[in-house]
Amino acid sequence: MFERGSSDLMRYWSIPLMAFSGLLVGTGATGCRPAHELKVAKVSGTVICNGEPLKTGGLVIFIPKAKAGQGVQDSGKAASGVVMPDGSYSLTTYTTDDGAVVGEHSVQVFAPPLEDDDAPITDANRFACGNATLQKTVEDSNNWIDLELTFEPAKK
Repeated sequence: MFERGSSDLMRYWSIPLMAFSGLLVGTGATGCRPAHELKVAKVSGTVICNGEPLKTGGLVIFIPKAKAGQGVQDSGKAASGVVMPDGSYSLTTYTTDDGAVVGEHSVQVFAPPLEDDDAPITDANRFACGNATLQKTVEDSNNWIDLELTFEPAKK
């Protein structure tokens, strides 16, 4: 499979990451301050789906929440991390595995890209383990944040 930092891994996620980056730029969520002005802290953890580590891969996104009286553009740059085959992830904001901006975040876990480019995109195949947005806090220290998700397939 993939190893952290491998070129195959980066090619695998390049299109979803570019699309997500475009979304953030379009909404102003990336912020426009120099990197040294926003404190980041290391963040790692495990994505858990229905009580088990998520082994299908995916992409974790931490989006900083604006504080009272603060504009979205001042809340900081989003962090992302690839879900490894054992369910683990480590976040990157400015440099590899540096973590996420300290503070409150909305968190989503996206499924790996579809192999069939013509397949319609739905919540069932866009999100890993359901369409849940989690709320997590990044402390000014090393953070281990497990992301616990539950999903019940639609009954036919």
